[in-house]
Amino acid sequence: MPPRSTPRGCPDWATPMAADRQPPLQPTPARGERAVDALAVGAAFGLLAGLGEGAGLLAIQSARRSQWPITFSCGSEVLWVAPLLDLLLFAALALLGFLLCRLVRIAAPTRFVAAGAGLLLAFDWARLSGAMGRSLAAALAGAAGLLLLAVAWRRAATVATAARRSLPVLLLLALVAAGLDGWRRREPAPAVAAPSGAPDVLVVILDTVRADRLSCYGAERPTTPRIDALAAEGLRFTACFSTSSWTLPAHASLLTGRFPWEHGAHLAPLDDCWPVLPEAFRAAGWRTGAVSANLCFFHTGFGFGRGFDRFDDFGWSWPSRFAGTLAGREVLTRLDADSSASFLRKPAAAVVDRHLAWIDAAPERPAFAVLNFFDAHDPYQPPAATAGRFVGDGIAPAPMPSPAAGESRPWSDATLADELRRYDECLLAIDQQVGRLCDELERRGRLDRTWLVITSDHGESFGERGARLHRGSLHRDQLHVPLIVRAPGGAARGYTVATPVSLQALAATLVELAGVAGASFPGPSLGPLLRALASEDTGGAVDAATAALAEAAVLAELARHPWPEYRRRPCHDGAMRSLVRGRWHYLHHATRGHELYDWIADPREERDLAEAMPDVVATLDAELRRLLEEQLPHPATLDESDFSARPELAGIGYAGGG
Repeated sequence: MPPRSTPRGCPDWATPMAADRQPPLQPTPARGERAVDALAVGAAFGLLAGLGEGAGLLAIQSARRSQWPITFSCGSEVLWVAPLLDLLLFAALALLGFLLCRLVRIAAPTRFVAAGAGLLLAFDWARLSGAMGRSLAAALAGAAGLLLLAVAWRRAATVATAARRSLPVLLLLALVAAGLDGWRRREPAPAVAAPSGAPDVLVVILDTVRADRLSCYGAERPTTPRIDALAAEGLRFTACFSTSSWTLPAHASLLTGRFPWEHGAHLAPLDDCWPVLPEAFRAAGWRTGAVSANLCFFHTGFGFGRGFDRFDDFGWSWPSRFAGTLAGREVLTRLDADSSASFLRKPAAAVVDRHLAWIDAAPERPAFAVLNFFDAHDPYQPPAATAGRFVGDGIAPAPMPSPAAGESRPWSDATLADELRRYDECLLAIDQQVGRLCDELERRGRLDRTWLVITSDHGESFGERGARLHRGSLHRDQLHVPLIVRAPGGAARGYTVATPVSLQALAATLVELAGVAGASFPGPSLGPLLRALASEDTGGAVDAATAALAEAAVLAELARHPWPEYRRRPCHDGAMRSLVRGRWHYLHHATRGHELYDWIADPREERDLAEAMPDVVATLDAELRRLLEEQLPHPATLDESDFSARPELAGIGYAGGG
């Protein structure tokens, strides 16, 4: 039978027989599609998702519009970490999807892979701020995936080609982002040379460590043998008080020499209202560096990078870097507290390693450095080296007071005893790393040219007045911190000072001891006392320096925290201020009135003497008001509420604490 011809004037596709027509929505055969096409599609969508994610997270975080818990704050490394991890994730899922489609003989697998990748990208971007719930984000992402599937249904080759062509551009953008992050973290060349023979200055902050848990401060357990040895080689202050009961304002005071009333970092980031210690040291020729394990508040996002040549606040491992991405956040919010903490916390060993590597990069230059060790922060997870070390020794905090009528006790004595044991085991682990740090500095010949300061930003409650953790009040257990100063060569060896001093005094002290020219921070400096003791002048100079310290302000402040997770704590109802003068600790609450404690006779501060001693209350209240009037107030107030500093993820280090 001869072949049928097309009628004259009709195009080739206009054959009269329906059997010769292609259905308009029939996909092209899949035999031309390859796994490499699916990989290209997945990789392109992954890079695009990660680039948008990194830029979006930083922008939203900078604008203080993020609804994610504060524990998930991220640094500039997310600009390249997010594209890299999303590239791997999307490519792996794309390959898996392609193989599954082939396995069940679904035609056009690349189209389905593209739709799935588009769905993931849409969900990723919809969840950027955390404000949109997962259900709504999933619905929008599903609609986006279906739309992409419809558009690409008849254009599989076009989708694969577009993915392959866009990959080099997207890879280049990711490399540029990585380069920009590296450029931002670069260490600038010194503008001036430090004075000849300039010492190193090293400030070690034991985050959340109250003084009386160190064995050299009277702890029942041998928690700090290496720190005890350093205290024996230096000067130990037995009555040092922080300026607040949580990280942000306390670190701000340490670096500015200003009380929270002045620097304003009650809940919002530290601004540039006042100069900071690293700026003074860098201007005088020192290298300046910091390594922070507190990735929640002591990092560049909260204003602490100013003046540091290098501020190491980024992830110490790939799991911790994963925790800063959106996929990591989604995973960690579903994990239990213990699993989450292992991702989000930088261990003491990593802090020491990072600092030593930084020191070794320019060993000839003097260095000013701040190290933050976070291991003793809730939820108290001691490493394997010290876990269980104090099990069965019978040491526990004093029993909690009976709850008020009609109220239940939120924690049992057994729970607090177990927490204290694990806390002490964490402190022992930190002590081991502080010892390793000093051993390595000594091996490099740097320890005896270093002013070494060991302190803490705030304390911790273990049942006092029925409280636990910190950032709830300004009582002694949350303010009393260790302060040990070891001079180069171990001068001023073995002395103790019982006069109350403030953490605020460190800024003026360090620039004086190091001889930083042109630097000026509010006093009083502890330098005159240190120099008098180092010269073994136990007479007039020591007495005069001690008397000057006794007249100095020892203030603390805590902003109002009106959020539900603080409802059992004093700060929930109003802002607080406190003043230590001699043996007296006076507290003023915005709505609850006055409290007065003899912190020496009653170290747990469980006997309020305000009603019994109204004259002392009146005197200290007048002094507190006078001291505040003498300072320059910051526009930020203690009663403001900044969502950016509100922790909302219980169990991974900030369950209402800081």
